[in-house]
Amino acid sequence: MDDELFPVLGTLVASVAALVRLGYPCDTARLPPYGRIAAELAVADLDVVEEQPTAAGQIEAAVAPAVLYEPVLLSLRRLAHVQESARRFGGC
Repeated sequence: MDDELFPVLGTLVASVAALVRLGYPCDTARLPPYGRIAAELAVADLDVVEEQPTAAGQIEAAVAPAVLYEPVLLSLRRLAHVQESARRFGGC
């Protein structure tokens, strides 16, 4: 396994362990939807990299979106939570 993955896997394991310790469901029944969405995001990210005509452009397209899209994804998730909460529980 690539050395770059070890910190990511460590973070994943620590996060799942914390959720389990706190009593939140985070098991093999709950994680697959998140994994599928993450896989779709990876395809979209790498599509952008692949479209770049130069190696320098590919490197930039791999790094910049990884950093800049994090807050975009978090914001979209939070907005989706607001919309879904309103749908399920009423309100706004």
